[in-house]
Amino acid sequence: MASTKSSMQTPKTTGTFVVPDYYRQFQCKGGECRDSCCVGWTVTIPVRDYFRIHGLEVDKQLRDRIDRAFRVLPNPTPDRYAELVHTYDNDCPIHLKNGACQLHAKKGEEALPTICRLYPRGIRMDYAWEASTANSCEKTLELLMLSPDPLTFETIKMTVPLPQDQVVPIETQEEYHRIRNHVWMLFQNRSMPLFQRVFRVYQWVSSLEEKNSFVEDDEFLSNTETKNVDLFFEIMPVFLRESMGRNPGLVPLGTAILDQLEEFCANDYLEMKEHLAEVVGDSDIWFEKFLMNNLFFRQFPFQEKNATFTEEALSLVGTYLLMRLIALVGMKNKQTTIDFVDIMSKVFGVIVHTRFERNIRLYLQHVEVDSPASLFALLAV
Repeated sequence: MASTKSSMQTPKTTGTFVVPDYYRQFQCKGGECRDSCCVGWTVTIPVRDYFRIHGLEVDKQLRDRIDRAFRVLPNPTPDRYAELVHTYDNDCPIHLKNGACQLHAKKGEEALPTICRLYPRGIRMDYAWEASTANSCEKTLELLMLSPDPLTFETIKMTVPLPQDQVVPIETQEEYHRIRNHVWMLFQNRSMPLFQRVFRVYQWVSSLEEKNSFVEDDEFLSNTETKNVDLFFEIMPVFLRESMGRNPGLVPLGTAILDQLEEFCANDYLEMKEHLAEVVGDSDIWFEKFLMNNLFFRQFPFQEKNATFTEEALSLVGTYLLMRLIALVGMKNKQTTIDFVDIMSKVFGVIVHTRFERNIRLYLQHVEVDSPASLFALLAV
């Protein structure tokens, strides 16, 4: 029995991790969260967590909740063994009305499924030992907005669950650090507007493939078309509508945005830009910090093992475009930074936790808006 119990424990390791400057401050808001990750999210757990939780000594009420909460998948694997079964109102059966988790309250944090214990933290141990939190969590965005200063990083010692990441060769790790350090330098250069920085990162990362060559912005911009507002508001709402079909959680926000765009005109665009600035100040600062944190969290430009650098760079452009569209239109009738955080966390819920990065670049390629000139015209909006 002792060995069996031991085999059900989550293995852990201790080491030094690179983390963003806000990481030490992060703490789950629990019942104070406006958009709880306990509601509506698709959650799967490994076989180790499933049997560990079902083997806990708990009272009858919690036992009934646990029995209702998890269902073994039709084709289970060790890593994806069971799924969370939501209640009629899309909530977790163990989630209490006051926002607390009954399992956590009665048995402590260690009793939770690993994913519930870690989220929104992302712990990486393949290319580098890194940890951060996802922008899909409102607390992450609130911490990022505490200061307008650029995001910085530090090292801390942590004991964490041992992930399934496969360590990559040392040569690839060195390439990872070299590329990311240069991306951070380009991306946080506030001497130029954010859209130009996104474009410069796109060009430089694309140039890492032998078939491409890096062209400095000044040389390129002298030969490119000006911003294309009409194109931006033509193609991005179509992608938003398609995304709503794949991501039900985006439907309420997406529907409201599409409704507002039915009678869109250029004057509306200028008014939306001015209103966003009135509510949040220099939106470039917050977009920069949100994107920077997401790039770090997603291990850009190494996040998809089968994607090229050019494809990853195109996904970055698409991320910026969708983020701006939803921020501009979604904030049209909103008046607080709380509204801004709630809207952006919804957006990043799709960006981070779905196939968004793949889908947006395929869409941009499909509508033939993937050349440097056309991408810059969209970014400049």
